[in-house]
Amino acid sequence: MLRRSKHYRTFRNGASLVVQLSQRRSSPTIGRSERFQGGNVGQKRKKPTRSRSHELEDESYTKFRAARPSAWPVHKIDGSDDYGRDLLVEIFENHQPTGNEFSVQLKAKEKLVGPPKAKLNVSTLNHWEDQPSPTLIVLWDAATDQLYYEWAHRLPWSDPKHDKTTRTVPVPHLWSETTPEILAEEADAFRKVRDLGRYFPVDVEVRGDEYFGGDAGPVVSAIIDGFSSFPDLVVSFSKPRVPFIRVEVLANGVEVSMSGTPVKRITYEPSAPPPPEVIAADALFALAFAVGTIGRSRDVGTALLCASVERSFMAIVAGRLADAIVLLVRADARDALLTLLARTLTVEHHPSWSEALAGVEATKAIMADALRMAIASSLEQTSKSWSSPARALRTAAWLVGPLDADRAMELWEAAVEADPSTKDNPRYWSELGGISFLWERWDDAVANYRKAVRLGDKASRPLLADALMWAGHYADALGQFNTAGILDGDDNAEWRLKSKALRFIVEVVGINQQKRDDFVAEMMWRDNLPSPPSVELIEQVIEVDALYAWAYWAACPGMRDRGVEPVGPLLVAAVCQPSRAPIVQELTTAALRTGNWETARDALLLARRMCGPDFIRMVHTDEVIDRELRALLLKLWGCLDDRDDFFAELEKIQSEQQAEEVEAPSVDDHGGSPNRTG
Repeated sequence: MLRRSKHYRTFRNGASLVVQLSQRRSSPTIGRSERFQGGNVGQKRKKPTRSRSHELEDESYTKFRAARPSAWPVHKIDGSDDYGRDLLVEIFENHQPTGNEFSVQLKAKEKLVGPPKAKLNVSTLNHWEDQPSPTLIVLWDAATDQLYYEWAHRLPWSDPKHDKTTRTVPVPHLWSETTPEILAEEADAFRKVRDLGRYFPVDVEVRGDEYFGGDAGPVVSAIIDGFSSFPDLVVSFSKPRVPFIRVEVLANGVEVSMSGTPVKRITYEPSAPPPPEVIAADALFALAFAVGTIGRSRDVGTALLCASVERSFMAIVAGRLADAIVLLVRADARDALLTLLARTLTVEHHPSWSEALAGVEATKAIMADALRMAIASSLEQTSKSWSSPARALRTAAWLVGPLDADRAMELWEAAVEADPSTKDNPRYWSELGGISFLWERWDDAVANYRKAVRLGDKASRPLLADALMWAGHYADALGQFNTAGILDGDDNAEWRLKSKALRFIVEVVGINQQKRDDFVAEMMWRDNLPSPPSVELIEQVIEVDALYAWAYWAACPGMRDRGVEPVGPLLVAAVCQPSRAPIVQELTTAALRTGNWETARDALLLARRMCGPDFIRMVHTDEVIDRELRALLLKLWGCLDDRDDFFAELEKIQSEQQAEEVEAPSVDDHGGSPNRTG
């Protein structure tokens, strides 16, 4: 039976409801005569009024219905949950549905002052971006009886300043007889571009007349040449087919757009307008993001990006540099990535250096080892010409750390030699601690993390506790975990489990500190195989290494035979062998049986991070997991991200089991599982 831990409290609405009811009963009652007379006799009673804003809303709806083709059905959206959408319009052609539709947000003004514009919530605009159909903003000016419109996805984007929650956006297009045709084409493009891969090759329209007071012909020609190496993008000299790409050379820049997507405008300073080949590269770079994030056309987007990074000015300025690095790393486009980094990360005082580093940091978990080494080598070489090379050397050391500890240490020493103040930065000591930890130099890791903590790095405290644990200082590690602020947050699940495992080692096993010898413990264990381990052997091995997981794992069946759920031993085994799915599953199950629901959830969070799909595969194939337990584990796995849902599910299961126990006597289920040894 699942029982609640005392550390978990359920919040219910029952108490507040009782208070509300008692307050109602204790309030003064109104006599029947007073209620039905409606107040003092002779006074005029108040009645609801209809505001002018409500009248304008209705009138704008009437005007829009009259303006749209009568063949297009208009459906009102229930205002209780519309998220800024008032209408849904279906587009018909020749009395047949096209499959295209769009939402409408109605706005109305008594009299426009200045250019037509509307105020919208930023959250609403963000919500519209995720919708499968486009949203049309329609503004009615009552004074002139004119309708204006603009697609939400065609708005010029600007981030709200000072954390504003609203944006005032232009609604510039005057409704005319040709508007329905324009709307139908754009709605069709919006739908098709979401599955762009089906419509390759795509037409490209390149046009422009003037560029910084001169003829735009050379720029147009360079852009056409830029597209010549892409068979999926065909330059068209007639009206392009939907979906299509348009590149328009402006008097001071270039505008890149794809039908059904936002427009990207790039402008340049008149003092130094870039040459045509740079503008062509910028156009390809801007288009790469539009194509590469839509439908099944990421390969084309990556190819555009690779073709642009050598010359594009837009690629090396702040804004999309980090995104470009992420896309290139994911596509394993090594040459293009190194080219882009050679123009940014390896350039001293480059204005976008920090953004380039952010892109590299964001992809460190998926970056190939050879690529990490190549970037580090490039930084090391280029730093020789820097006036202040420490920054490049620090970054190179950080990249090399997980791959070559000795080389990383050399780079860190070179960074300190170039800038002695490096030692005053807690990150320096934290990085050294991480390198030492990865290479199991526990005492060095402890010393480095301790210095980081002393310099004020709070994030290094649980890392220090972890290093102390592996160094054999269990009581000290437990004390550090207790002050590390790890009680909340899913990311701290592993720390919480380690803290509980250490408490078991210190308070139950009775070992505060030891000089661990994992090699001797392993030899003792192997020498006993294939015989089942005795209690004496288990105790002897733990005395040599209190973090030897298999000794605790082997002790579990005997404890279950005595009617005791081995939560403590399983905690130690799980945190010492977190990638072993059966151990983490046993910990989850034991925690559920004993009502330690927080521990069960943390164990599943650990399994998701360390085991991944192997955990689910094991749940489906392990012979000791019956169908009922499998269903429970999968159900809990599915609501793991929502803590409240997780515990609510356990509450529900507990209630169902308690109801069943009322009807039938309970059965002792403390059976031992087969002994799985390492």
